[in-house]
Amino acid sequence: MAQEVKRAYNMVNEQVLAEADTGHYNATQDLATLSAAVPTITAAWLDAMLQDINNARSYPTDLAVKLDISDCTHNVNASVKEGRKALSKLGNRAKLAFPEDVEKQRAFGNSTWQAAKDHQEKMQTALLIAQKTCNDAEYKNALMAEGMTQAEMDRLGEIAQEISDLNIKQEAAKEGRKVSTAERILLYNLVWEHRAKLAAAAQVAWPEDAAKHEQYQLYPPAKGKAVVPAEEDGV
Repeated sequence: MAQEVKRAYNMVNEQVLAEADTGHYNATQDLATLSAAVPTITAAWLDAMLQDINNARSYPTDLAVKLDISDCTHNVNASVKEGRKALSKLGNRAKLAFPEDVEKQRAFGNSTWQAAKDHQEKMQTALLIAQKTCNDAEYKNALMAEGMTQAEMDRLGEIAQEISDLNIKQEAAKEGRKVSTAERILLYNLVWEHRAKLAAAAQVAWPEDAAKHEQYQLYPPAKGKAVVPAEEDGV
């Protein structure tokens, strides 16, 4: 289960990085004064801040992860749709192969096909039952005599396996998004911690300089607090 992580900031991710870039540049220029006031702010500390900024920037965005999930969903839906067509084609072949025998026409699990048409797991089961029945000697030769090929029979099982594989990938992507969101917030929180330290250090280094305080403050006054959109990172 993904670790529950809360943001330390109330700002959209892109702005966190933009403000961090500016803060890092300013701190590089003011390093001597900042270091004299707060000895732990060193060139190495600024290098670590830059590394954290780069790590956060290079991490996949929530949009990229959501697009990955969407791609998985599209693929599994496409396979289910192919399964529906394959079963429909089989049903028509069965009518040609056994025109006088309704029981044999419906021996391929036809009664489950309606419920399976938009259901991944049920479609897998329907396809596997149909494939097994097609390859039974009682049905196979008659179907092939009406034009059904071995490749078409085999394809029923292949589609079932594709649906299974894609479903596993889809669920893994959904679960991975929860983990990805937590890891992304952790990275941005590290960047925020650097910014918070610089904001506090500016108060110490320039106790009477409002302009310097504004230069390093966490939320720019002109823009106010940029509230995190509800859809960002899926929360």
